[in-house]
Amino acid sequence: SQEIDELIHLSKDVADTLSSDHPDRLSVEKSGVGIVQSLPQHNHRIAELLNLLFSNPDIQLALNSVLGSDYKIWQINFRRAMPGDRGLYLHQDSPGEFGLVILASESKGGEGATIFLPGSHLVPKTMKDWKIEMPPYLLMKIRNLFTPLTGQVGDIALFFNRTWHGRCSNSSNSSNDCIMMS
Repeated sequence: SQEIDELIHLSKDVADTLSSDHPDRLSVEKSGVGIVQSLPQHNHRIAELLNLLFSNPDIQLALNSVLGSDYKIWQINFRRAMPGDRGLYLHQDSPGEFGLVILASESKGGEGATIFLPGSHLVPKTMKDWKIEMPPYLLMKIRNLFTPLTGQVGDIALFFNRTWHGRCSNSSNSSNDCIMMS
């Protein structure tokens, strides 16, 4: 728990101090979300702590069981859904992509959280095949059909990126922070 706390503290520090014009800072002020790409490259200790996470036998078992032993970590980003974040449209990611998320802030009600349509990863056709698109405002109208990623600081979630997912708007007064890995 001390290492997870340290990882979260260092990640938030990078997000708070990285200059606004840095190429790894993606800030969409209008929408209320901020992203730091390539998180471990900004602090050597973050890289060490993530290596400990991926060396954990339980994490290795889960990833190897789902992805095989030759998986590749494609991206490690820090995401902050700030108060006023309008959310993210319903979508699916690249074929074969798998997500690991570490909650960096408590998420009880799902404000600014990633949301999932349970069981949608089993649908044989993709959203793109069916030409389905759903913007955030419409997604919020049917929010009760989706399961938000909720939990305590330091909780880890794994998910198939083929699952139909998006992000809830954040009407709370708090940011929803997480470390997202694909």
